[in-house]
Amino acid sequence: ISHTSMTKPQYTMFRTIITSHQLHPLPDVKLLDCRARLGDPQWGATTFATAHLPSAQRADLDTQLATTPGDRGRHPLPDIETWVAEIRNWGITQENQVEVDDDAGGAFAARAWWMVGWAGHAAVAVLDGGIQSWPGPLEASNEQIAQTAEPSNFEARAPLTKSVSAEDVLNGRGQIV
Repeated sequence: ISHTSMTKPQYTMFRTIITSHQLHPLPDVKLLDCRARLGDPQWGATTFATAHLPSAQRADLDTQLATTPGDRGRHPLPDIETWVAEIRNWGITQENQVEVDDDAGGAFAARAWWMVGWAGHAAVAVLDGGIQSWPGPLEASNEQIAQTAEPSNFEARAPLTKSVSAEDVLNGRGQIV
């Protein structure tokens, strides 16, 4: 009799784009709905409440993907500690594949994709074709319902992206490439 150890199945990790057909069978996927409209901060929440991918959580452009507007712009990045706290609140772990989507050609999902990489998480991909490409039914939810994920113990790793502050560029310490 041979005994084999039980190991977690290995799945392809998606790092850029993922199709709805690639996404559907993956286990432990965290979906972030990043839909937004500039100048209308409530639009994303209203749209999410009307319809979103099954099990998706909302990633709000103005309150989660950015910090308070000011001298650093309309949607400045939050500090990394604040961002990691958001990742934890969504229940994302280092083992999860993260999918980000929007309905604007990836404009808002790309920001979330970059930010997840900024926290050192490689398994993050934008849904190819956006929410419009989802082949199944969308879910509606009451916008008053809180996020339902169990918070995780996600720890940031070395950034997989690069950033430079406006101050560094103005003072000649950073380069825009």
